[in-house]
Amino acid sequence: MIRFLQNNIKLKNRIMIVFMFSSIFLLAVIITSFKAFKNTSDEFFRFLDFNSYSQINIEITKDVYKIQSQVLIYIYEGHKSSTNKVDDLYMKLLHKIDKPYIKQLNNKIVLITQHLKTYHKTFIELKKQKSLRDKLIVDIRSSANSLETKLNLYIKEHKQNQLIAHKLLNNLLQIEKNAFRYFDSLDSNFITIAKSSIANIHSELNTLSKNDNSKLLKEINSSIVSYEKTFLEAVQRTRGYLYLINVVMAAEAYEILYNSNRLSEELYQQSSIAQHNIIELIQNTVKSLPVTGTIFLIILAIVSLVLLKSIVNPITALTKTFTKLAHDEDTSIPTYELEDELGNFTKAATVFKHTNAKTKELLKKSQTLTIELEKNQIELTRSNDELEQFVYTVSHDLKSPLVTSMGFIGIIQKLAADGKYEEAIAKLDRVVSSNERMSQLISDLLDLSRVGRINFDKKDIDLNKMLNTLKNSLKSRLIKNNLQIIIKNKLPTIIGNESRVLQVFENVISNTIKYAKNENGSLLEIGSIEEKTSYLIYCKDNGDGIDKKYHNKIFALFYRLEQNSDGTGVGLAIIQKIMKFHNGSVWVQSEPGSGSTFWFRFPKNGVTEDE
Repeated sequence: MIRFLQNNIKLKNRIMIVFMFSSIFLLAVIITSFKAFKNTSDEFFRFLDFNSYSQINIEITKDVYKIQSQVLIYIYEGHKSSTNKVDDLYMKLLHKIDKPYIKQLNNKIVLITQHLKTYHKTFIELKKQKSLRDKLIVDIRSSANSLETKLNLYIKEHKQNQLIAHKLLNNLLQIEKNAFRYFDSLDSNFITIAKSSIANIHSELNTLSKNDNSKLLKEINSSIVSYEKTFLEAVQRTRGYLYLINVVMAAEAYEILYNSNRLSEELYQQSSIAQHNIIELIQNTVKSLPVTGTIFLIILAIVSLVLLKSIVNPITALTKTFTKLAHDEDTSIPTYELEDELGNFTKAATVFKHTNAKTKELLKKSQTLTIELEKNQIELTRSNDELEQFVYTVSHDLKSPLVTSMGFIGIIQKLAADGKYEEAIAKLDRVVSSNERMSQLISDLLDLSRVGRINFDKKDIDLNKMLNTLKNSLKSRLIKNNLQIIIKNKLPTIIGNESRVLQVFENVISNTIKYAKNENGSLLEIGSIEEKTSYLIYCKDNGDGIDKKYHNKIFALFYRLEQNSDGTGVGLAIIQKIMKFHNGSVWVQSEPGSGSTFWFRFPKNGVTEDE
């Protein structure tokens, strides 16, 4: 066979045979690689689609909270502009989700759309009920003025019944006052008082009717009946729209948020599956390409082996060079000076060597990028979960002082309109207090957001030096609040950010002053325990203690055990976040009546064992 090749096939043709075999197998590798990368690309775009749908789901939750907020503003403050905002938000939200390609994603979208439409339909009915109620309130005021005029006329014409008539007038004023108090505050106790006044009026009218059968008295009696009917109808309308918002609309909003949460879970699962498929495809591709290349090179070597026997020594040397390069071995290219096929073959060997090196470099970069993609995806998922919880908590707790302020502003406006300026000025303190609380909440939130984002360089920290300095700087405040701090033993030197670790102990001392008061004097003991891979720092007080069911809740944002305290409920949340960025943890051990012990775990090397 070798002799036949040497005698019948030219060198150029023999090399062409080799290239022909190479081309066939290279085409097979390209086709295989194309299919693998295409599958990976399809899964990646599918993963991106799930992320887009997740963003839409987050916007649904955010817009529903905005709609609820505007509805409450309309109900309790009567702003007409809020109804327009509700309609605008509804139309925008409906435009986002009421699309065929969105509905095909999941049946939860269809349910959310249905509940959203029912919610808006109920809101339209609520506006109608409130409008009717407002009209009835105007009628009540008009009827009350008419009755007051008739009663004053009756007093002038029937002086012998002035005492009872004055009682009638006083009861009428009581009804009007308590009626409008109810419409302003929605406190049902005012309805009971108003009904009692109505009963008194009927009783006094019966007394007058026994001795007086005048036309004017009959008109007063008829007007009282009409006034009572209008008042009760207005009360019923008020209860009607309160039922719509507190029962019907609240249920629909709950269903929207419930289905939105379910949709989030399903999207997360599908996104995880897509991510797993991408990783698996990349791994399979990385494994299959070397195998395919190896098979190609083996077959090529067999063909080349037959041809090598028919080619002179330079070809043999070049073939050995290609074999070594194919097996990822470093070798030199044989020199060949002639400008013929062998010369070109020598140049090709040089090019192949450089290409092989670049391929290895690209493969290494691909593996590095894959690892970074996995880490970024995990961090993105964690950030999205924290953001959703953060938005929900902030929108709920910041609304409370705002509603309080708006309520007192309304009262102040009414008092000012009635000329009661001193009472109006007295109410301003409540408005200022609410605004100061909101300012403190925002300040604490900004502080929380900075943790781990600004100035987080770590270094060695001597806790003994830090705490003694802190203790001296707070000396006057500790004396004022009768708090004694005892550093039990020599504390360790930890790795961390000095300003943030200092903030942890400042917050602990501040909480001890606020909540761990003792009639015999407050005490805070600080000590440490050394473990194999970490240091445990404890802060033990002699306060009233904390029930076990609150041990996890107290670390939640804005959670306060004592609602009347001057704290904002952010201090322990900041501590927990600081410890998290130090790869550590914080927890509490406490029982009612036995004080509380807060534990802090700092890794010795600044990272967790997993890292």
